[in-house]
Amino acid sequence: MTRRLRILVADDEPLARKRVLDRLAMDDSVEVVAVARSGAQAIEAIRSHRESGSPIDVAFLDIRMPGADGLDVVRSIGTTTMPHTIFVTAYDRHAIDAF
Repeated sequence: MTRRLRILVADDEPLARKRVLDRLAMDDSVEVVAVARSGAQAIEAIRSHRESGSPIDVAFLDIRMPGADGLDVVRSIGTTTMPHTIFVTAYDRHAIDAF
């Protein structure tokens, strides 16, 4: 059996978070191991999973969240240790920041 991808979903908007989680639930090859409502929670989840020996493989990060946003998460974790990242946003003007 192939190991499932370990996923983090971070979004401050409940409906947006639910939409990503619902779509991921349809894929048996992934396992959502952490859900965060803020960038600070995402940073903590990434660090704690890495320290426990079960690192997160892919992070779905909202680009804009109050406090630390998705871009701050990447800066805080560092590009060399950051899980593969998919930025999500409801606003196309924020997508430019991610690139």
